[in-house]
Amino acid sequence: MDTAVMDDLLSLLGRTLSYRGEKCTIIELLHSENTLVLQCDRHQPTIQANQFGDASRRAPGYHSLPVFVEQGALNPVIDTWLGEIKDLD
Repeated sequence: MDTAVMDDLLSLLGRTLSYRGEKCTIIELLHSENTLVLQCDRHQPTIQANQFGDASRRAPGYHSLPVFVEQGALNPVIDTWLGEIKDLD
């Protein structure tokens, strides 16, 4: 991954943005998988299963969003977020 792209992605960490109509906070960048992890601020937490598939607790919803799409192009959702942030600066 390009250093400039990496710096841009790191600038997203901790920000609350809209994803699929929900307010989500970007909590992690998984370098090895080129994925952003988003935690959603739902009013009703989802039921989370344990390793055996049994409902064990309520937890916030999460999404994993690939950084790149076809042929190494930046994900358009992430590109939009980066554009919004640059407009604010």
